[in-house]
Amino acid sequence: MEKQFPYQNDLEQLRDGEKLVLYIGEKAFIVQLGTDEELEKINQGVFILT
Repeated sequence: MEKQFPYQNDLEQLRDGEKLVLYIGEKAFIVQLGTDEELEKINQGVFILT
């Protein structure tokens, strides 16, 4: 069986505009699909905080 990233199935099912809350330890992380523009900015060393 191939190893998967934790929550991979849930992440792959996300649609545009949807958000997923991941709880890791005592912290909550809100995850959403990134836009092409956001990915381009991150690849240029600009971090986006929303």
